[in-house]
Amino acid sequence: MGIRMDRASITRVENGKRYLRDFEIRAIAKVLKVSAAWLFRETD
Repeated sequence: MGIRMDRASITRVENGKRYLRDFEIRAIAKVLKVSAAWLFRETD
């Protein structure tokens, strides 16, 4: 599974101007070696 995201897309995600699709979340989690659920954990 691979996805391509350019720098501008990543910036839009970080700034809340672009949402990630489910397959993008799974790919990012795989690269980071964490679960998709872990990406959504909130910290105090």
